[in-house]
Amino acid sequence: MYKNFTRIISISCNESLQPCITPFLRNSVLCTNKGRISSIGYVFRRTKKHDRNPSSLFVPVPVKPNPDDMNIGEEFTGRLKKQDLLKILNRFYQKPEVRVLASENGLDDTLLHQAFLSFRRHCLEHDLPPDLHITISDILQGAGNVNDLFPYFVRHARLAFPHLDCLDDLKKISDLRTPANWYPQARSMNRKIIFHAGPTNSGKTYHAMERFLSAKSGVYCGPLKLLAAEIYHKANKRGIPCDLVTGEERTHASQCNILTGTVDAPEEDPNTIVETEPKESSHVACTVEMTSLNHNYDVAVIDEIQMIGDKGRGWAWTRAILGLQADEIHLCGEAGAINLIEEICNTTGEEMEVRTYKRLTELKVQDSALSSLDNVQPGDCIVCFNKNDIYSVSRAIEQRGHEVAVIYGSLPPGTKLAQANKFNDPENSCKVMVATDAIGLGINLSIRRIIFYSLVKPVVNEDGDKEIDVISISQALQIAGRAGRYGSAWETGFVTTFRPEDHGTLKTLLASTPDPVAQAGLHPTAEQMELYAYHLPHATLSSLMDIFVHLCTVDDSLYFMCNTEAFKFLAEMIQHVPLPLRARYVFCCAPINNKLPFVCATFLKYYGLPMSIIMSASGFEPASLACLPSLCFMCNTEAFKFLAEMVQHVPLPLRARYVFCCAPINNKLPFVCATFLKMVRQYSRSEPLTRGWLCRAVDWPAPPPRTIMDLVHLEAVFDVLELYLWLSYRFPDMFPDVKLVREMEVELDAIIQQGIFQITRLLRNSEQLLKESGGAAEGAYPRAPRAPARPDDGKGKLSDMLVARGLITPQMLKKLQSELVADAKPDRGKKKTPTRHKRK
Repeated sequence: MYKNFTRIISISCNESLQPCITPFLRNSVLCTNKGRISSIGYVFRRTKKHDRNPSSLFVPVPVKPNPDDMNIGEEFTGRLKKQDLLKILNRFYQKPEVRVLASENGLDDTLLHQAFLSFRRHCLEHDLPPDLHITISDILQGAGNVNDLFPYFVRHARLAFPHLDCLDDLKKISDLRTPANWYPQARSMNRKIIFHAGPTNSGKTYHAMERFLSAKSGVYCGPLKLLAAEIYHKANKRGIPCDLVTGEERTHASQCNILTGTVDAPEEDPNTIVETEPKESSHVACTVEMTSLNHNYDVAVIDEIQMIGDKGRGWAWTRAILGLQADEIHLCGEAGAINLIEEICNTTGEEMEVRTYKRLTELKVQDSALSSLDNVQPGDCIVCFNKNDIYSVSRAIEQRGHEVAVIYGSLPPGTKLAQANKFNDPENSCKVMVATDAIGLGINLSIRRIIFYSLVKPVVNEDGDKEIDVISISQALQIAGRAGRYGSAWETGFVTTFRPEDHGTLKTLLASTPDPVAQAGLHPTAEQMELYAYHLPHATLSSLMDIFVHLCTVDDSLYFMCNTEAFKFLAEMIQHVPLPLRARYVFCCAPINNKLPFVCATFLKYYGLPMSIIMSASGFEPASLACLPSLCFMCNTEAFKFLAEMVQHVPLPLRARYVFCCAPINNKLPFVCATFLKMVRQYSRSEPLTRGWLCRAVDWPAPPPRTIMDLVHLEAVFDVLELYLWLSYRFPDMFPDVKLVREMEVELDAIIQQGIFQITRLLRNSEQLLKESGGAAEGAYPRAPRAPARPDDGKGKLSDMLVARGLITPQMLKKLQSELVADAKPDRGKKKTPTRHKRK
């Protein structure tokens, strides 16, 4: 097979499951009547860092040579020839008993080899200590044995690998088996846990929120900024002062118009003294990562509790459940999380009350697929799983005379809300929406019918492999449940697919019960990283994260270690910048898209704060830095390691580096990553990051987009502005122009909204540019939607879809096909009985 590319067809089924394998390979769908899909598709294999020997994580530290000016050993026994010394050392390494003794001292084969190389290099390049010099001289003269070198070798090995002397301490620091004990204040309270379980549009969150609004004080913890903002506006509109806290924004109730729920910018009067610290409200709406564990509340609401099992963010829900100081904690989410939360409550000695809800409106699966965009009706929402489909389907629908609203994940929150309001407005002519699965959470939409344009999407599995797979049962139910909403014009919801061959699979998914959430996520804290750095002072932050993940002990029956790749990416990107570990940790938690070089470069420019500012950031309380993700437990460390490697060349103290690696960036956006790096460098030069600097970094002012690629670039610029605001709350003195940057953000949001409103024009311009370039820009612009293919024809092959989405190149496809043919040749001539599946 092609290197790093593996074909996988694996189905776990019962007798009643009748998969149509050939149509799936042609059309990237799986038709079933009953049963469950285990896994099917094409997997792109990556090198798995976690599969390597843990000893390879430890890099030998350079051992300082003998500081004495005089070589006493040489004076006593004479100069040693390098050739003789090399022979003695090689004889020593080849002794079988050396490996046995090394193993008893904690040196496996990997560490033994590295330690010997370091020992041999040290002996050949530097003056030897007198005792070692005399011992080797005795061996050369026949008065000693090569085994006499072992004590000196072990002494050198312990200097080269300091973890050998503190391995037990490191394991104790990373013992995560009892995370409930990390929050003694919460354990001292008699908390009441109430689980509101039910499907989408069942009223579970409504009942929890009524209790939140009626309490004297409360906190709402949501998965998205849009949800937190919605609660903020709703509470203030009802006359209940409520603050909004997200990673990039702090808005107090005093800034909100009680009558309208909108934010009012106070007029500046030079004769008026403005309070720099507005009074905190009794109620707070925040994203779950920003939840403060230092305040007492009467009621806390944690929304979408099933996300406690998310590989990247699950730690935030675990932290909130275990650490919130609230008399009542209301959990809202899927019933599949009930058993896990009950087990967690057993570890805290608390009881849980379960309240179940049924869907308030009916949801019907239609008898047939849509088949053609000519059949689109008002109230329809077509759900796609990639941007190219979003663009092409939107244009095709507008060509049929429908005005379209568009929502996908990378759009700014303001643009998403504008598109949602446009679609929901009865007076607006826009009655059709095209969206990604981003609509599954956070936005109330008046949708009559959900239409799945496809049922497969790119996913990254637990092993880090990227594969094209059928959406999960939970995803299907969450998205389909958006159709029909209680109290709206469309109370009865409908759901179907675009392609007829997907219809059976959809019915199977919606008739199934989601797998229960088995484990809760954990993530290492800044304090744990500091202790590791104390024991391993020469290790990089990315290496410390890797070592922590390998040495940590987790109760597998309840918890798992979240992905840290994004954190490590930022940590390595800023490694060369001189920062205290705490500040470094903050930067590594920054929310940037590390696949955009522009954003990453700007991020690196941010480095340069003076030491006084860095040290003030190093001594903060968790709440004062917006309760960073770093102050929670073990979750996915891949993003952390990604940033750690990205800034590896920047000289920074470990604590500051750790903070930077928490920056929430999208490491899939090269533009964002490049800008991230520019921010780091600016930070390291102790130069404030002003609005003028930021304008030069992002080439402001931003012109209106002419093509789809221009629109994508503007979305990346918006990510950079969000990153600036995120860092401004961590280092306010070095990111001073918060108000001006927020104005830039509002202006850019409006530009992007106009681009979305005119998406058809952008598509036309993109295609015109493609024609003028003679096809050179192929792949950079969206393609027109294909007509649905019949299962038996040659259209709509999975290979075409993989090439169209950029997952493989045409050259890779040709080589894959030739290898498949070559693999089949040895089997020719053998009689086989084909297995046929009858279609119904």
